[in-house]
Amino acid sequence: MGHETLRVLIVDDNRDHAQLMEEALREGLDAEPHSCASSREALERIQHERPDVVVLDYRLPDAQGWEALAAIRGQLNAPIIVVTGQGSESAAVEALKAGAEDYVPKEGAYLSNLPAVVLRAAENDRRRREELVHLNKTSRDLAGSLELEAAVGAALDGVMALLHPDAAWLLLPEPGGGLELVGTRGVSPEAAREPNSKFRSCARAAVGAKQKEGTGFLCAGASAANVFGSHDLELLGTIASHTASAVQNARLFASLEQAKAQWERTFDSISDPILISDDRFRVIRLNRAAARCLNLPVRDVPGRVCHRLLLRSEQPCPWHDALSRGVPVSSDRYLSHLGRWFSFSAFPFADADGRPVGVVHVLRDITEERKLRQRINQAQKLAAIGELVAGVAHELNNPLTGILGFSQLLLREAPDTPFRADVEKVANEARRAARIVRNLSAFARRQPLSRTLVDVNELLRKTLELRAYQLRVAGISVELDLTSNLPRILADSDELQQVFLNIVNNAEQAMAGQDAAKGLTIRSVGASPETIRVDFQDTGPGLPEESLDRIFDPFYTTKEPGRGTGLGLSVCYGIVRGHGGQISAANGTDGGAVFTLDLPLHHELLPELSQRPEIPPPAPAQILVVDDEPVVADFVQRVLAQDGHQSELASDGEAALARLREGAFDLVICDLKLPDTSGPRLYEQAVAAVPEMRDRFIFCTGDTLGDDTADFLRGQPGPWLEKPLMPEDVRHAVNHYLSVQVGSDG
Repeated sequence: MGHETLRVLIVDDNRDHAQLMEEALREGLDAEPHSCASSREALERIQHERPDVVVLDYRLPDAQGWEALAAIRGQLNAPIIVVTGQGSESAAVEALKAGAEDYVPKEGAYLSNLPAVVLRAAENDRRRREELVHLNKTSRDLAGSLELEAAVGAALDGVMALLHPDAAWLLLPEPGGGLELVGTRGVSPEAAREPNSKFRSCARAAVGAKQKEGTGFLCAGASAANVFGSHDLELLGTIASHTASAVQNARLFASLEQAKAQWERTFDSISDPILISDDRFRVIRLNRAAARCLNLPVRDVPGRVCHRLLLRSEQPCPWHDALSRGVPVSSDRYLSHLGRWFSFSAFPFADADGRPVGVVHVLRDITEERKLRQRINQAQKLAAIGELVAGVAHELNNPLTGILGFSQLLLREAPDTPFRADVEKVANEARRAARIVRNLSAFARRQPLSRTLVDVNELLRKTLELRAYQLRVAGISVELDLTSNLPRILADSDELQQVFLNIVNNAEQAMAGQDAAKGLTIRSVGASPETIRVDFQDTGPGLPEESLDRIFDPFYTTKEPGRGTGLGLSVCYGIVRGHGGQISAANGTDGGAVFTLDLPLHHELLPELSQRPEIPPPAPAQILVVDDEPVVADFVQRVLAQDGHQSELASDGEAALARLREGAFDLVICDLKLPDTSGPRLYEQAVAAVPEMRDRFIFCTGDTLGDDTADFLRGQPGPWLEKPLMPEDVRHAVNHYLSVQVGSDG
C-alpha cells in the first residue's frame, strides 16, 4: 500500500479477540485498526470512517455473518474478510458467495496470518480499482475514436496499462480473407507476425467474433513463461469487445464520406428505371436508366408529374394508392410511345413522423419476359398435344398390327392370289400409317430408348472432335490406339458418347495445372469374342487409393469444392451397366488414372430388324401370348403356328398367372399394358410364382416409351418389340430367344 496507512474496521463481539486482531495488524503492517461489537455499530462507523478493509466475525449478536456481510457490502465497496471460531467448509462457501474477499478460521496461527490476508485483500482491491480506472479510460478512448488509427492505439495502450505485458499487437480481418497487422506496441511487425519465436507467453482475444467480415485478434506477449492468468484473459476479452465496436464505428465513419457518392453510383448503375416522386407525384430524382428509357436528359425530368411523363395521361396517378394507403402497389403497363411492356411497382416512403411523403417507382422492362411466357405457354400446349398424340399412337398401333401383320401373312400364305396387288397396296398403306404413327411417337417421346448398331471407334473419334479445341488449349496431346474392324455394338450412341465425354473431361481436369507433359491415350480392342474393351489413360496424378472403391458412388468426388457434384461417374456407371457392360477405375503402372469400359457386342434385340442375320427356326416351343387386343393376339399366334410353335392366349394378368402356374411354358410374349395390371407388375408376380420364368419374357408395347417404360425395358435381359408388329419382328425375336436359350441350356 506504499506509505498510506491502511484503515481496518474489526467487527467482533468478543472484545479480547478484537483486541488481539488489532495488535496483530498494528505489528504486522502499517495499519490503523478500529473495532466494534455489532453489525449495527459497524454500519454507523462505516458512514464516517470509510475503512479500506473490514474484518467481520461470522457470528454476531444482532446478525448472522452472511446477513451482516450483505448489509456492509450494500454500503461499502471495500474487501470484507470473514473470521470465525466455528469454521466449516459450508460456512466458507456461504461467506464467499455472499461477497467476502477471504475467509479465516480462528484457529492455530491465524493472528500471525491475518496481516498478510488483510494486506492481500487491500492490494487486490487497489489493483481492481486501478484496473477499473484504466478500463474506463480505455473504453472512453475507444468510444471516442472515430478513426481506425486512433481506435487501434487506444486498444493497444489499454492492453499495456492493464496487463503490463512486454508487447501488444492487433490483427484485423482483411476484406479478401486473412488477417492484417494494424498496430503494435513493444514489438516489431515482423516479430508480431511470428510471436511464438519471441515470446514464451502469449494471450489473445477475438475481436468482432460476430462480425460478418470475420474475426480479428487482440494479442499480448511476455518473455517469461506462464505470465497470463484467467483474470488477464478476461481483461483482454473486455478490451477486445470494446475494440470491436470502436473498429466497426471507425470503419462506418470512414465510409460516411463515401456513402453519398457510392449511393449515387449504385442508384445510377441499376439497369431498371427508377423514379422518386413527392406527395404531389412530382419527380424529384431519377436514375440514368430512367432517363434513357424516357429519352430525356436527367436534368430535364425533376419537377414533372410522373403519370404525365410515363403514361402521357392527364388521368390521376394510378399509383395514388401507394401514397394514400401506405402500401406498395404494382401493375403491368404497355407504353405505346416506347413500344414496350413494363412492370410498374410503387413503394411509399415516410418522414420521421411516419407520414407518407413520396413514392419510389421501379420500372422493369418485361417485353422479352412476356414473349418468353408466350413461348412457355406454347410449349405447354405442345406438351399437351404430345400426351394426346401418345394416346392416339398407342390406340392406333394395335389395329395397325392387325392390318399390317395379317396383310403380310396373307401375302406369304397365298402368294398367287389374284388379289395380291390389292393386298400389297393395303400393306404399303399400312406401312405408311405405321411410319406416321412412329413419327408421332417420336414427337411425344421424352426419352427415346434408342439402341442401334454403333461403331465404337467412330464414336470415339466424334467425341474427341467435340473436345479437340479445349484439349489443344489445355496442352493435352491425345493418342488413339484403336483396333480396326471391331464389330459394332448395340448401344444408345448419345448415352455412350456422354460416358466418353465425361471420362475425357475428368482427365482434362485431373491434368490441369501440372507442369509435366499432359497426355491422354485411348485404346480399343476386342477383349473377348463377346466384348469390346475401351481404355482411357491419362498422365495426371492418378486416383487416391482410398477413393478407388468409392469412385463410382453417387455424390463422391475427389475434386475441389465447387468443381464437381460427384454424379458424373455414377451416371457413367449406370449407363454402362444399362448396356450390359462394366466400367472400372485404377491407377496405371506408370502413373495416371485408367478407366476401362467392357461393352458387350449384343445386349438386347432392336425393334428395327433390318439387316439382321437369319436364325434357323428352333424346335417347337410352348409359348404363352398375353394381350388384351384379340387381333394382336390372333396375329401373334398365327405367326407362331407357322413356325410350329404351340401357343395359348391370356387376355389379362390374372389369366396369365393362372396359366403359368398350371403349365410349363418356354416363353411368354407379353404386352406392357393390360386391362387389370401392367406388364412389369405381371412379370414381377410371374417370377415370384414361377422363378424359372425370369429370363423367358419378350415384351411388346404400343406406347411412346416414357420414362417408366424405358427404365423397365433397360433393366430386362430379354428383347422387346415395338408395335405395330410385323411377322418377321415376332419370328426373329422368338427364334433368336429360343436359339440363345437352347444354347445356354445345352
